Amino acid sequence: MGHDMKIEWGVPVPHQALPRAVRAAEHTWQPSLSFWRLPAQWDRKAREAGVRERVFFSPMADVFERRADLVEPRRRAFEIIDTCTNLDFMMLTKRPQNIRRMWPVKDCVKGARRNNVWLLTSVSDQATADEMVPRLLKCRDLVPVLGLSCEPLLGPVDLWQWIAPKVCGCRGNRDCECFPGKSLLDWIICGGHGARPCAIEWIDDIRRQCEEVEVHCWNECPADLRVRQMPEVLHG
Repeated sequence: MGHDMKIEWGVPVPHQALPRAVRAAEHTWQPSLSFWRLPAQWDRKAREAGVRERVFFSPMADVFERRADLVEPRRRAFEIIDTCTNLDFMMLTKRPQNIRRMWPVKDCVKGARRNNVWLLTSVSDQATADEMVPRLLKCRDLVPVLGLSCEPLLGPVDLWQWIAPKVCGCRGNRDCECFPGKSLLDWIICGGHGARPCAIEWIDDIRRQCEEVEVHCWNECPADLRVRQMPEVLHG
């Protein structure tokens, strides 16, 4: 077995079992036979241990990419998700606008909702947040958890209008004294990557926003981010 991916907030997924990119430039994934068998094994172990496990589904590809060759793998993937009731599948996409049209109805009784799927979309700065978050929020009825992956973070992001929406409808104006409503987002991942410039203040600001309204936030930050990427932050 190959080396495991180091994903601290989910089940480590063996590299050799991941959906592979057949052509890197197109990010086409073609799951191997071993990939289809693994979730059932994890589900059985979780059931026997009496726990729920998180699985970062297809981290090397976008399940909701619009491609003819992904229709059948996506159909099969959802069949597996529906049978693995002890696993929570985290699905990250850069195309939240495609989710609803590609989301199969589970059955005539339960409809389209899947309580063992978390949906996340990628944002890197305020512009991508303003574009992607409203699209993701249209999927609120499909899953219990909606979240963001703010990495690699390329600029500051103000999440206030979504994590502390005002009941008066003022779109998160922090000066408004109206009591904030329930957060529209449930989980935030934020961090920087070694190859991309990132200021530690951007990460800290998202963390503080989430702490203020008790939204779950996971910081993925290289230990040497301050020195390697933004020395002026550390040395003034």
